[in-house]
Amino acid sequence: MTRMLMVDVQEMACAWSLPISTRRRNAVHLLGGTLLASGARLPTASAETLQPRTCLVPYETGECALSLQIPVGWRRDPIESPMRLAQFELDPSNTTDVVIFYLPLGQGVEAQLARWENEFPPDSRSSPPVRSGTFDVQKGSPIFLQVAGAWAGGGPAGASTGKAPLGGYAMQAAIVPASPAKSNERQYAFFVKNAGPESVVNKQSTNFFDFVRSMRG
Repeated sequence: MTRMLMVDVQEMACAWSLPISTRRRNAVHLLGGTLLASGARLPTASAETLQPRTCLVPYETGECALSLQIPVGWRRDPIESPMRLAQFELDPSNTTDVVIFYLPLGQGVEAQLARWENEFPPDSRSSPPVRSGTFDVQKGSPIFLQVAGAWAGGGPAGASTGKAPLGGYAMQAAIVPASPAKSNERQYAFFVKNAGPESVVNKQSTNFFDFVRSMRG
């Protein structure tokens, strides 16, 4: 029996308007209003780096499709695009978002990492791309990417935004496997991306890595 997930219709309608035959059995939909309220900053009084584990994306049956631990001080914001599964502001400067997408792997992990790297033109990089970890569906382990320099922005499928690159930027990103696909299904993954001023991104680097490693699909 197909397990469907709860949906916030207004936020996710465009992202999940594909015919049922093209959706994966556990196509992800957000349950709005029952988890961390949008716009609410997490408490900072705790000495812990991460908040207790919470279910970000529940199935209709009550099971959890994606649970994670959100760093203290990060704020969950309304999504700015229907393609985003969730969005967090990680700094009071409101300059740096962490966004999560849930999509099929498409052309694969290597192709996506290359698209992200190309958002920083090679001749403008202050730090070369660094990859770490191993994408492993069976183990549920993510692969990470870090790069810094002048950021040209990221259009759909890696298309150019036509904007002048922003100097002094950095990106940290990751691809996290979703649950293993069955033989007749496409493999899905959670794509996590954080781009912003290098000083902010670097300050939050440990939090970002811990956040991604906490994800359980």
